[in-house]
Amino acid sequence: METIFYTQVDGGVVGALNARKAHYGATSRTSDAHAWLTRKMAWASASAHHKLSNRGASLKLPTGGGISGGGLYEPGQSSAGKWLPKPHITSVKIYNEGDFGSIKKCELAFTVYNLVDLNAAQAFFDLSADLTVNYGWNQAGGAGGKSGYFKGIVYNFTYQVTPIGGFDCMCYGMSKGIAILSTHANAAAASAAKVTDALNDTIIGNSLTGQLTIAQAKAKDLAHGLIANHIGCLVFPSSYGAAEASTESTDIESTDTPHFYISLQYLIILLKDRLRAASGKALDDLEILCDANVTKVNPVTDNAKLVSGNFLEVVFPGYGKYGGEHDYGFSDGGFIGAMGKGDASAIMINIDWITKQISDMGSKKDDNQKSTDSSTSKLLGIIFDSIYKNSGTRFKLSIVQNPKKETEFWIQDTNYIDDKITPYVISAVVNNSIARSISLQAKIPSAMAATAFIGTDSSATGKANYGALSNEPAKTDPTAMQDLEEAKKPMDAKDTKSDKGPAGPTSAHVSALQEALKRVYTEQNSGSSNSNEAIPFPIDFSCTLDGIEGFVFGNVISTNYLPTVYQKTKIAFTITKVEHTISANDWTTSLQTICRLLS
Repeated sequence: METIFYTQVDGGVVGALNARKAHYGATSRTSDAHAWLTRKMAWASASAHHKLSNRGASLKLPTGGGISGGGLYEPGQSSAGKWLPKPHITSVKIYNEGDFGSIKKCELAFTVYNLVDLNAAQAFFDLSADLTVNYGWNQAGGAGGKSGYFKGIVYNFTYQVTPIGGFDCMCYGMSKGIAILSTHANAAAASAAKVTDALNDTIIGNSLTGQLTIAQAKAKDLAHGLIANHIGCLVFPSSYGAAEASTESTDIESTDTPHFYISLQYLIILLKDRLRAASGKALDDLEILCDANVTKVNPVTDNAKLVSGNFLEVVFPGYGKYGGEHDYGFSDGGFIGAMGKGDASAIMINIDWITKQISDMGSKKDDNQKSTDSSTSKLLGIIFDSIYKNSGTRFKLSIVQNPKKETEFWIQDTNYIDDKITPYVISAVVNNSIARSISLQAKIPSAMAATAFIGTDSSATGKANYGALSNEPAKTDPTAMQDLEEAKKPMDAKDTKSDKGPAGPTSAHVSALQEALKRVYTEQNSGSSNSNEAIPFPIDFSCTLDGIEGFVFGNVISTNYLPTVYQKTKIAFTITKVEHTISANDWTTSLQTICRLLS
């Protein structure tokens, strides 16, 4: 199945890296090995074109093509003649940033040696101009791998005059990325595509809320527990299960009332269709996938129960059957079966609740915001937060960009892993090492570390420290006990005016970290069962390799050179950032990761 948070490294990348391992570890070198070790040279080229002005320009790394590149002084390439260098690239940096690496950026540095050549390169300074950059290894053999490619638009630029009258220039490019979801969540169709009725009013189905209203109206005759065309009905008092309502309020609806729900899959389809219609033809190629193949979660085991925290927001088909007078469960076998197999697209969401969230987005401002946020990404964030909260943090859905297709997005669970995937091992400090450098770094938040330390100072008793695995202080240390009791209070009950300053996280906030630490530092019980949920662990692994194209966000790697305490625990590292740097005929690729415990 497709996933982004835990993926196998592409076969082409594996082949090239394995070839490098063979070349470095061989005692007898082949011609292909010598090509990689002695003749490889990085190359890069860039071009820019602005549609409105029809201006275009191109650049190259000066010697990346060897003699065939012509060098810096090739006649005819510079307006100043053969004795003045022609414009050329000095470095290229390509990297991903933003949530889940969804935005790809490029920093293109180049030099021109006179004002005439600067004017000829104007397309690289035209905002919104198309920017294309290609890069790779020349004469590197099979170990070089495939060439790299960036395509985006120019969003910023700088240039600085040099002492000899030339210019050192920077052109900044950005791919479309997930910023495409900044479109209004409830936008109507573009004016040219609007449909009106006899009273010259826009038809109700022209927006997302209109589509939801139509879907709900079609399901008005559904009986309790049934689902038809991805719309379901449950009948119960609104007060039943309302987490924010007081049971003593006289305003709460107490009579049985039908409540209508839409599946997450169908909601995403309606949202995608509205986005396409609202943009004219600009987003015709937009695709948002939410189905059994993409939106997978780890299913709840037979001996566990999953009950929604608030049935007026979301319902998990197959779970929450209390029985008796009020039964929140759906009886539709297809949706129950899908949810039982880990298909999160079958989650049902209350239509009235969604409509209210859309309305609130257009009228309420977040703290310190000058305007409201009515974007598609904001709405999806609200829905995913509700699913996360009401599933007891079990399902952590997010929308992520397909790293190989910038207009395709997936709804996925960041907690899900495929246990059939094997991490690719980055060899280091051995004769077939392919890493220029590796690093391990702890990333425990300071506030959490401080909370974890409560009870580790045993100076009052003279006993040895408990260490980070303990969440209880020495019983004879009254100061530590007082701090612990204060930490355990609800946040709103703490005295934030005391001399100790604002209250920090409670001991409960650090419990997940402590459990993860225990799993690393203590032996597994022989009778314990492994979970296939990837639990984040605050140790980051990073490495720098000879340039290689093909690593993407979510690829799973490991290394042979780990401390013993981590080798005995099943861990892996998920790539969160890939950065390419091409300069001085050299190309390096840096990988940043997060660590996950797999058992």
